[in-house]
Amino acid sequence: MTDPGLYVLAALACFTLGAVLFLAAGALALTTAARGWRDRRTYRASRVRLERDSRPITTAQDTTVAALLRPCCDRWWTSTGTDHDPDHCTRKGQTT
Repeated sequence: MTDPGLYVLAALACFTLGAVLFLAAGALALTTAARGWRDRRTYRASRVRLERDSRPITTAQDTTVAALLRPCCDRWWTSTGTDHDPDHCTRKGQTT
């Protein structure tokens, strides 16, 4: 006959092995989730950096041209090369 203590020892070994495997699976799931979160964060940061780097560089000439093309109370050729503030313009209503 077999010893009943051997069954108890085998059951205890199986229970311990199951607990260890359960903890290992939980640790693997947590590290995978943490790694995925970190990867999404770095992926988003990379996308933002690439989008920012792909924007055209704004120069002083671009700013001046944009200001001159903006509709105003002054015609663009009369204010070329000067700062024109449409809020404090003395020529309002003189041009169409």
